[in-house]
Amino acid sequence: MGACSSLSSHKFIVIGSEHYNPLGVIRSLGEAGIAPIAIVRRGQYQFASASKYIDSVYLIDDYNEVFGILDGYKDPDCKTFIIPCDDVITSILDKEFDKLKNYFYLSNAGAEGRITLYAEKERQLILAEKHGLNVAKTWAVGKDGSLPDGVLYPVITKPVYSYDDWKQDYYICSNEFELTEALGKTKGPVFLQQYITKKTELAIDGVSVNRGRCVLPAIESTYTYALPDYYSSEMVVSNCRDERLRLSLQTMLSEIGYEGIFEAEFMVDENRELWFLEINFRNSTWSYASTSLGMNLPLLFARGMLDGKFPDDSEKKIPENYIALAELMDFLQRVMKYKMISPLEWVKCVRRANCLFFYNKNDMRPFWNMCRYQVVKVFKGFFGR
Repeated sequence: MGACSSLSSHKFIVIGSEHYNPLGVIRSLGEAGIAPIAIVRRGQYQFASASKYIDSVYLIDDYNEVFGILDGYKDPDCKTFIIPCDDVITSILDKEFDKLKNYFYLSNAGAEGRITLYAEKERQLILAEKHGLNVAKTWAVGKDGSLPDGVLYPVITKPVYSYDDWKQDYYICSNEFELTEALGKTKGPVFLQQYITKKTELAIDGVSVNRGRCVLPAIESTYTYALPDYYSSEMVVSNCRDERLRLSLQTMLSEIGYEGIFEAEFMVDENRELWFLEINFRNSTWSYASTSLGMNLPLLFARGMLDGKFPDDSEKKIPENYIALAELMDFLQRVMKYKMISPLEWVKCVRRANCLFFYNKNDMRPFWNMCRYQVVKVFKGFFGR
């Protein structure tokens, strides 16, 4: 085997914003002895870019600046790995796949623009139903904003594809008046979906290589509480034991031809039935929990791209009741905004968690920067500045 068969011979580039999604990838690589290059879109403070594990960091204002930076890391003999950490940069890179593929290993579906095509939510729903997953009834909104016939209320508006602030365009509507109002607020194209009362949500984080022929659904995260306009920041992490679900995901990703880290999201209704929501073709916020359990998704992606398969011992048994917690977001939502639990109860939740997404005793600067920013934000709000 050549020198480039060793992961240590390759460079790794992590691209994202000042968020704990890319921070998890940076820490995953750093803890494995790999110092990545970080390309980070500037935020209001340094967070992901403050990690001690970074070899070099590029702060940018616009993702289109990425290509000038990547030019300096082109190596056809020992390709650089690129790990994208949000939907916008994933699509930007996907649309330039033909220009990048000879120099980089990156998320792809075998052809330029194909990830972007399958990132369309309606297309995903058709594919999910084809592969045996439960899908809620949907309706298309006219290009002129006109409402379709036969809408059964309540419905929820869902973005057709991901764009900046796309998560703000979800509205639950009980009647035509509310729906018309909601459509007037959306920033991008949406479709309508039957609203199903959820008990919780479930996310599967994994990795796919060899055009989707080799898929590892590494962790299954079940949220411990529900919020009306946000997702739970606490989850119980387990192995994905449902063989039918695993097969459906594998055949979907195989039809797409996907190679990369992914997250599949499902809603769990009051009867514990799973309803497919979407697949994200990039690293997710929760992937660091997989690293903490011995399944380092960035490394598994890299190894899988080099070998065409994963090592035989890639999937690890997860202890019962393993809890992961995005502790600072949990405090802001569950304690400050909704007052679901007291600060003391929150401290108990932090103490019992097996994996934290912000605090890391070996990489403290991002955590302190986040705390400092939140304190300043509260003081500015309190004094009316």
